[in-house]
Amino acid sequence: MTCAASPVRGWRNQLHNEFGFQLVAERKNRVWNESGAGLQFDAITHYGASLGNIRTYLNTGLELRAGSRIPNDFGTSPIRPAGDSNAPLEGPVTRRFSDGGLHAFLSADARAVAHDIFLDGNTFSSSHHVDKKNFVGDLATGIAWQWQGGKITYARYIRSKEFTTQESMHAFGSITLSLEY
Repeated sequence: MTCAASPVRGWRNQLHNEFGFQLVAERKNRVWNESGAGLQFDAITHYGASLGNIRTYLNTGLELRAGSRIPNDFGTSPIRPAGDSNAPLEGPVTRRFSDGGLHAFLSADARAVAHDIFLDGNTFSSSHHVDKKNFVGDLATGIAWQWQGGKITYARYIRSKEFTTQESMHAFGSITLSLEY
């Protein structure tokens, strides 16, 4: 019995080899923090920029969190170039010896995109490309459980269409485990 593989297609449409660089900077600010009746709430804004031949954009957004013992960090949504799931705490404080907690989050990020190599094609040579959308966004919702020495986060993302012929928005999920040692 022989099995013939179908010919591989699409290799001529791949990006060409190219050195890639991307400098990302983002600033986060806790703009609201409220406690009461065993529940805590906070709001964290962010704004930033990316410069490079991989992606160049400006972004801004907001994350809202509600739950018990919300960590004193800068957010939970981990799938972004400057996203994090367990940022360091100030001073000698450690999560390893802190009480556990559970919180839900809702996060939004909007980007003004000048360049995206995966949509625009190679920067320094001619390659295939699509007509990209210059304004795109992500919406994330999820839940995080923190215990002494670790944190597990489930998040669900919806990403807007990134190019004009894209049939639908992307939707995907993630599970992130962070351990402190």
